Amino acid sequence: MQRGLRCARVAIVFDGGPHWSYWARRALHLASQTWGGTGFVLVPHQQGRVAPALLRAVRAYDPDYVVTYRSELVDFEYFSPGALKLLAEDGSALTGVARWNALAGSHIDMAPTEIDEMARDQVAAVCSTYKLATAEVSSEDVQQYGHRAEDFPATVRMPGLAVDNCVQAPPSWGGLLGVAVASHAGSLDAPNPAAGEPELDDGNLAQLTRWLMGTGSLPPESLARRPLDGAGFSDLGRAWDYTTTGLTGVVRMRDSSESALVVVGDTAEDFALARLWQRTYMNGIWLPSALGTDRDDLPRAVLTGLDKIFSKARSGRGTVTVTSTSLPPEKLSEVLARFRVELSKHWGAGVDEIGEAVTAQELVWPRHNTMHLAIGEQFDDPISVPTEVDGSGTTTMLTPLPPPALENRVLAQHPELTWHVDIAWPDGRSVLGGGLTGHELLTPTGGLPVTLARSSRYGTSYPSKRYDFVPGGIPAVNRLPRPKLRDLSLADWVDAKLAQHDLTSRLSSAGHKAAQLERMYGDRQSVIDLFSGPLLPALRTMDAKGERSDDCYPKQEGVQIRAHYGVLNFSGFTTQAPQTSKEQIRQDLDKALRAGVIRRGLVLQCVVCTEIQFQPIDRIGQRWTCERCDAGNDLDQPAWKKPLQEPGWYYDLHPVGRQLLDQNGEVPLALASYLARTGGGGSTYQDLAEIELVRGRTAQVELDLFAYCDGVRIVGEAKSANHLSGNTGGERAKEIHKKCRAAVWLDADELVFATSEAEWKPGAEAGIRDAVAAFEWPPIGPPVIRMVAGLDFAGTVTSKVVLLQ
Repeated sequence: MQRGLRCARVAIVFDGGPHWSYWARRALHLASQTWGGTGFVLVPHQQGRVAPALLRAVRAYDPDYVVTYRSELVDFEYFSPGALKLLAEDGSALTGVARWNALAGSHIDMAPTEIDEMARDQVAAVCSTYKLATAEVSSEDVQQYGHRAEDFPATVRMPGLAVDNCVQAPPSWGGLLGVAVASHAGSLDAPNPAAGEPELDDGNLAQLTRWLMGTGSLPPESLARRPLDGAGFSDLGRAWDYTTTGLTGVVRMRDSSESALVVVGDTAEDFALARLWQRTYMNGIWLPSALGTDRDDLPRAVLTGLDKIFSKARSGRGTVTVTSTSLPPEKLSEVLARFRVELSKHWGAGVDEIGEAVTAQELVWPRHNTMHLAIGEQFDDPISVPTEVDGSGTTTMLTPLPPPALENRVLAQHPELTWHVDIAWPDGRSVLGGGLTGHELLTPTGGLPVTLARSSRYGTSYPSKRYDFVPGGIPAVNRLPRPKLRDLSLADWVDAKLAQHDLTSRLSSAGHKAAQLERMYGDRQSVIDLFSGPLLPALRTMDAKGERSDDCYPKQEGVQIRAHYGVLNFSGFTTQAPQTSKEQIRQDLDKALRAGVIRRGLVLQCVVCTEIQFQPIDRIGQRWTCERCDAGNDLDQPAWKKPLQEPGWYYDLHPVGRQLLDQNGEVPLALASYLARTGGGGSTYQDLAEIELVRGRTAQVELDLFAYCDGVRIVGEAKSANHLSGNTGGERAKEIHKKCRAAVWLDADELVFATSEAEWKPGAEAGIRDAVAAFEWPPIGPPVIRMVAGLDFAGTVTSKVVLLQ
């Protein structure tokens, strides 16, 4: 397995109301004083509500902590003048300069408001933050910025680091440009709540734009902070640089393409969305109107930046998406069209197909190609720990991990430094995220847990400090945690997730049949291949529905033993799959025969009771026994009749396989096959089929499929018909709502409705859309709703995302 050490990832929640520019700059000022703060993200709220698009974004960012921060009394006084009652010694109200002096000298700050905390809880609910957890309760370890100094290590306490000269957002810069500069450069000096939008001439604005968009190396000199004499302007780094001691940016790439996001708009959500993308994937650009993007002619500096961004997409090395939280779709399309027109003046033809306009709600936040700040030289160390795998597939460490000691001497000498450890399990089967805690991820010790743990974007994460008893005076290396971790199988992950809602899971009747076939084969994939592959049409013909054998098998490719029970010879398989080679069919048959899922044998007639029957090869000798009357028979020509020279082999499907087909159990398997083929290939596909979600002894929901692939959790409903269950619209909506509840309980990213028919019945999409829209979703909103048709073998599969707006 791989171990990486890094700084904390933190999401700071702030008020996105009328004064959001100041509160955002205030949060960035706090981050600028913290080790790793350049990687922090900001999440605004409006009266306690966080936009669903931002909730999806921060879930992809995967913070260790979601925090609010305390405001100062002077801030409260500025935005709510006179609301505080301040009295002089004689009991009279303080006013004017005396009032401000009292406030400025008080050094008193105010706890976050209930609205701030409500918004923070919304964000934390969709993330996998650190929690102190037992089987009964759990609570977040850190909820407020600066709660414990070691969780937010101060840069000023870094040995040998002098925090002085740099480029930063000046306290006097407010408005949109003040936020843009504070996000790009940092802010060492506390922002001024009275600061407004800086007034810049066209030259300085162009220089600032080029610097913000990465096409210019130097900002305007007014951004320089030079308390020490002799510092050359070109030698100044950004304020953020002081937060990166010992850190390096690491990108986990699955492919070489780059996804750039251009966010237009002037709201707090627009700004936050761009920073979230930048800190999760890089290549996130915010274009507020203060840069001149609302002018009739786009400024040349903006065009130069767009040229750099779009040129990568033009060369095929990346993609460009233009989005906004504040602009409607039609306006967003106009913005992209305008960018294309302006770029075509420079490029000529071939610009019309570059880029796409997508609303913030429709943005996809993939789990791959992510970046984070890691400790240099220790971000990808291979380690070996003995493990065992139980019957469900859960992997457990048998010995503790080695201590995550720092090799960087400067970091090691910081008096209050907590770093974080990422453990990536080797087989790519880890189910990531979902809010699981140390209660599920740490092996039980019988006492206090050695540390905290959480399911994170790369595997399992834990902090570098112990939470059990630590004796005084022990060596520093012994103060580091050495946990034994568990990597839950999909089945155990589902049970752990359901336990958060007082639920458990169990196999349905159809699920038991599929599980039995898996045990016979030894793996689930073989069952999927058999019941969704080229042998499926032939297996279905074993349900002999004609009155006579010749009606069922006119080409003598099989024999009807009795009603709904037929067996096939080899030609029965080849005629049903003409596009598949005989060699491939032979291989598939032999694999099923070895597993006992298909049985080879003879069709014989008893000389006593005249019963026609299938006798498996394992029961046949020169003498064989009738399955009906137990009479002994000779294996001679009257028993098999034709052909004269020797009997022909026939093939029978195991009774459990026949029952699976009778219950249309092949449709969920076909959906599983489709999802495995289209899952992106970033991780191993795995699923659970035909399970019930149970409270007490009562099944709440039956799921045809729960799948996990490439970081995406999918709840699937698979139908053999082209319509959903229920005779009325209300009954169908009730069934859809059950699947919606399952999607919430299992934190699903997609809810898929699939049919083996070529297309859904007219009206099915509208019914799904209306029922999903009427469901009471959590603040993050619904998962992606997808309709799939044509799952039957040799059919053309179609997939469509159902738009709810």
